[in-house]
Amino acid sequence: ESSDTIVPTPILLSHRAPGVPYPANIIELTESTVIMAIERTHGDTTTTSGGKGGEKQQNHQPEEWNRHCLQIVHTQHQDNETTPKTTTRIFTAPTVERNEWVFAMNNALLS
Repeated sequence: ESSDTIVPTPILLSHRAPGVPYPANIIELTESTVIMAIERTHGDTTTTSGGKGGEKQQNHQPEEWNRHCLQIVHTQHQDNETTPKTTTRIFTAPTVERNEWVFAMNNALLS
């Protein structure tokens, strides 16, 4: 590729609130970007003894509001640097919307 070659690069614009005319963040999605769906749970369960015959009961903590997330990991090498610079961003959305975002962004990166 020559230096005057134009290569389209997908970007993600994020806004802090509806109606704000400018984005809070602009994230460039390149071939070194990895986008994945993650479930953020702490696995907080407590086990107690009791009941008939010494049975154990598990008390599950309620789900967190930000459990269904998508994670964007971007790694880039700067000129003359041996250690890559890695940036991670995590966004929260309901499960179906989160999955749609992950699919759409990965699809844009692959095309």
